[in-house]
Amino acid sequence: MRSSHQRPFKLFGEQIKTLREKSKESLLEVSSAVEIDEFTLKEIEFGSKLPDEDILILLMNHFNVKDKDAVTLWELAGYGKEETKDLNEEQLLKQIMMVVPVDNRVSYSDSAHISANKNGVVIDFKLSAGNNKPQIISRVGMGLEQAEALARSLLKNIELARKPKNIKALPMPKAPAQKKHK
Repeated sequence: MRSSHQRPFKLFGEQIKTLREKSKESLLEVSSAVEIDEFTLKEIEFGSKLPDEDILILLMNHFNVKDKDAVTLWELAGYGKEETKDLNEEQLLKQIMMVVPVDNRVSYSDSAHISANKNGVVIDFKLSAGNNKPQIISRVGMGLEQAEALARSLLKNIELARKPKNIKALPMPKAPAQKKHK
C-alpha cells in the first residue's frame, strides 16, 4: 500500500481528476490542452506531484473552474502561502525560474511546425543549426479563434508588404497671379 509520503498532494490530485472526469476528457486530451505530457498529469492526479503555478492556471482555465473553487485548488496546491519548507528543491528552482524577465528580442526561424486540436493551436518555431535537426527556439500556444485572427492578420500584412508603395506627390503650387501695374 502507498503511504501518504508518496502522495503528499492526494487531495489536490483527486480534485483535478474529478474535474477531468466531470468534463469527460481523457488524460491525453487534458494533457495536450495544457501542454504537459500524459505521465505528468497522471502524477498530478495521483497526488505525487504538484503542477507549476502556470500549469495550474491553465488547468483551471481549461476546466472553467469558478473563482471560489479556483481559490480552493490554489490553496490545496500550497500556492499563496509563505511557507516553502515542504517544497522540494526542484519545485523551488522552478519557482525561481519564473522570476526571469521576458526576453523581447526578435528570434528569426527558418521553419515552423503547427499542431492543432479542439482546444487550440501550438506553433513550434525552429532554426537549423548545422547538420543537426532543427531546434525549437520558441513555442507559442493559442486558442482556435486567436489562431484564425492571427492567420488573417498574417495574410493581410504579407499582402501589404508585397505591394509597391504608392508615393503620393504633392500638387504643384500654382504660380502667383500677375498684378497689373498702372
